[in-house]
Amino acid sequence: MRSARQLGDDAVLSGTLNGLGQVHSLLGRFDDARGYMSEALDIRRRTGDRTGEAAVLNSLAIDLYYQERFDDALDYLRLALEIQAGLGDRHYAAIVVNNIGEILLRLKRPGEALDYLGQALAARRETGDRHGQGVTESTLGDACLELGRFQDAVAHYREAGAALRDTAREHVDQAGVLYGLGQALAGLHRAEEAREAWLAALPILDRTADPRAAELRGRLASLR
Repeated sequence: MRSARQLGDDAVLSGTLNGLGQVHSLLGRFDDARGYMSEALDIRRRTGDRTGEAAVLNSLAIDLYYQERFDDALDYLRLALEIQAGLGDRHYAAIVVNNIGEILLRLKRPGEALDYLGQALAARRETGDRHGQGVTESTLGDACLELGRFQDAVAHYREAGAALRDTAREHVDQAGVLYGLGQALAGLHRAEEAREAWLAALPILDRTADPRAAELRGRLASLR
């Protein structure tokens, strides 16, 4: 941090501050995270860096998401989206729109979430962001699952799995896809297929100490 300040480069300093904020947020040090990110945001706004400003707003929203302050997170994301729309940056706008969809899903508003996630998926296809496609397809699966649209959920999860395999990111993301896929298949009374999906997810969840592993063992036992 001292070196970044000594350089006198606002872009470097702001990027460093935002990165530090993200790390502190992941560690649950939310007051420190907000302090770093707020300073980064002030620099971006003072220097007129609109792209950087949107990026920091997105980081602040994620920090609030970790605290389950979902409505506050939405406020920051909408500000970021307004900036991205003006810049015409479809790649980063897709990230923000996807995050809005995820938060709406956490707020138990899956119908609204579907609208935003559909926009995110279209933008990610347009920009060729294959990994982003996988993430959005997975969240679309979650939304359809919440709505009881199990067949649609299966289709989205299968697309998500293919996209994540294509980008060689098969661990934590893929476990979430397999977990949701199993739920959707169970909803369709396709027990053996659900078992297969959950058995594939379980070793990944165990390796990452994911609390869903214990729940999944209970679900597998119920299929016997």
